[in-house]
Amino acid sequence: MGIYRMLSDIGYVVGPAALGSVAELGGAQTALVGSAISAVLVVLPSRAWAPETVVRARQKIESRDKSTSSQLNVPFAGPPLTALL
Repeated sequence: MGIYRMLSDIGYVVGPAALGSVAELGGAQTALVGSAISAVLVVLPSRAWAPETVVRARQKIESRDKSTSSQLNVPFAGPPLTALL
């Protein structure tokens, strides 16, 4: 996650200058298409290799709540409202 953050910070510095240069040389539409392509190229590796933490956390909550609700003979209704705040 730190590497992704560092690369995004570099993008904040280099991106506007590069995008302005591309817009100057090739036009605004070329710059926007290039920006969209670079955004997709950055997201795909992150999506492929970054672990999904929300699913595991939700499974842990569900398994904990199911064991608690079976003891109380109450069906699982979701996380408590305080978990949503």
